[in-house]
Amino acid sequence: MKKFVVSLSGGLYAFLAAWSVASAAEVPDSSASSAPALAAYDHRLVMAWAGDSGSEAHHVWYTLFDGYTFTPQADIPGALTATAPAVAALGKVLYMATTPPNSGGQIHLYTSSGAGFQTPGTALCDAETCARTLAAPALVSDGDTLFAAWTTPDGAIMTASRSSAGWIIDPTPIPNAVTSPTTGPTLALFQHRLRLAWVERSGEAVAVSTGTLMPSASALAAPSIAWSTPIEIAAQTKVAPSLGVFTVGDSTPGAASELVDALFLASTNPDSSIEFARWNPLTAQWARSASPVPLGPESLTVQAPALGSFIFLTPNKECRRAEVVGTTGEKRPHHVHEHGIPTVCP
Repeated sequence: MKKFVVSLSGGLYAFLAAWSVASAAEVPDSSASSAPALAAYDHRLVMAWAGDSGSEAHHVWYTLFDGYTFTPQADIPGALTATAPAVAALGKVLYMATTPPNSGGQIHLYTSSGAGFQTPGTALCDAETCARTLAAPALVSDGDTLFAAWTTPDGAIMTASRSSAGWIIDPTPIPNAVTSPTTGPTLALFQHRLRLAWVERSGEAVAVSTGTLMPSASALAAPSIAWSTPIEIAAQTKVAPSLGVFTVGDSTPGAASELVDALFLASTNPDSSIEFARWNPLTAQWARSASPVPLGPESLTVQAPALGSFIFLTPNKECRRAEVVGTTGEKRPHHVHEHGIPTVCP
């Protein structure tokens, strides 16, 4: 069993002091068996991971980071997972998705309103069926609806959405989306549209599809999603990709030097390096890109990277946003690093 020591680098006090250098902090006494999951929640960064105990059943651990300190790491009582967890916030509620062993591949969700997670978890099911997977699930929220995606045991990719009426599982798989049954998809929200990425089963490309939300006739029902034809990006990887929206400089030729929101995709190469691509809304194409945040040699990884951002306050109550790339170190003791760079809140 590989051991991963969870640590955080970037968006820390050194940033607040100088705004030009990276720092590092390690979650005390923590270790993990997979890459971390990241989400913004109440001006903090949530970091979740599968513990390193057990060969198939791992405890689910998490901590919250406010730009200065971590909350004491805690596990969700009774929660076990066979894969990396997923995490997302919907309003004031934080959701954690796990894949309990011996559950027939079900996805279980735990919720928290800031004072620990409620147990037991509930299976991701609607009135007709339940989600089942052999890989890590994905979660994202648009503020009103929580979306989930997962790989089926035959390699198709399914989605579901949760509104006030509960979960609705789309009975139709994502068109033209096929991946390894043990490799999960990733989700992001950009310019009011869902973005879903996965590794092609050949391992020679990452594909991205855009989901346009179609409002429901009922205010209580979740919206339907119309998916675009996938765009393939050449890649040599067997590891799940990651999507994230970062605030970076405008790359449009001749544009004023100002910050814009940009969609990035990260994938892990066979040599353990991370490769990035950036979406160009004007051309509707992906192009190779440098990392949106500085990465050091400790960023080499054999795991899926994690992309995220969160807004926090300085001691002077100034608003800052930190852009974060999370990696699980290649070498023992397999540190999990979060590399970050701060910007002024938009």
